[in-house]
Amino acid sequence: MYNLAAILDRVNPRQQDLDVLHLRVLGRAGSGGQELTQEDLFSVNEQELFTRALSLAEKRGKPVHLAVAPATEKWDGILRAAQNLQSSTIALGMSSWRAIADEARIAGLAWETLPEPRPQLTLEIYSPTGQEHIFYLGPHAPRLTNKEIDLLHGIWLELSNEVAPKELHHHDVVHVALEELSKDIHDGRRQEIVDALRKHLTDIRKRPSSSD
Repeated sequence: MYNLAAILDRVNPRQQDLDVLHLRVLGRAGSGGQELTQEDLFSVNEQELFTRALSLAEKRGKPVHLAVAPATEKWDGILRAAQNLQSSTIALGMSSWRAIADEARIAGLAWETLPEPRPQLTLEIYSPTGQEHIFYLGPHAPRLTNKEIDLLHGIWLELSNEVAPKELHHHDVVHVALEELSKDIHDGRRQEIVDALRKHLTDIRKRPSSSD
């Protein structure tokens, strides 16, 4: 419940609805399998879960909406529910057996399989101590580190005079760099780029990480 408590402390109910979802992960039904009834979906465990959720919300004076959704795959169920509810944010507690980065990666891969139109979603994963890890699902502007901003600005400074009198913007530098990277990936330098990415990912593990 710590993820729900964290969201309740932050959300403004006048600006954003809060849906508490319990996902019922089911085995894949074989041919001739029966549909679940409403009674099947709303089990004793779910009643206890929602009672606790309502209690947390009432203590903070904020309304919540309760929902149960069946699914055969965890992230497919979560993302389809978010899509149907037109959600902007998914807030989870930490998995007891999967690393946070792996959880986010799997969520991102599942997002790619959603039917169009796929929503842009923010994934927030909370630890029991309240630490928040933020990831973005779908196309989004990256959160640049200070080092990356300095690198971009340095390239912009170096090239601005070269293209004068035309005006060069930082996003122009990013555009050309991405086009060149895409060409290199498909023109025989793929492994070299993959190796450079692996080195970069190894290096950033040695310092506090930030999610893009």
